[in-house]
Amino acid sequence: MSFRGLCNQTMTVQRPTVSQDDIGAPTRTWTNRYSGKKCRLEQLTDTERLVAGREGVEATHRLYYLPDLTIAEKDRVRIDSTKYEIESVVEARVMSKVHHYEALVVLRK
Repeated sequence: MSFRGLCNQTMTVQRPTVSQDDIGAPTRTWTNRYSGKKCRLEQLTDTERLVAGREGVEATHRLYYLPDLTIAEKDRVRIDSTKYEIESVVEARVMSKVHHYEALVVLRK
């Protein structure tokens, strides 16, 4: 099975935008950057959290996606109605070509 076949979930990538409300206070809203993109979400074990985490990073899941997207650490991902904040993004290379990306994400309720 190819990596593309393992991406069996659909996500929406959202990017924050900051605007001002009626009294001039900053307000953050989320706009869809990509919709209907394939991904694979896996929950991290406690051991993986310790190994994968760096100081200040609290990850609960690992997100795999294809390299046709540009996702930044300020973005968030919505899968069904659940939202995950991007903590870090790492590219996985095969023979010096980007094969896929992995993002450590945090489940936010």
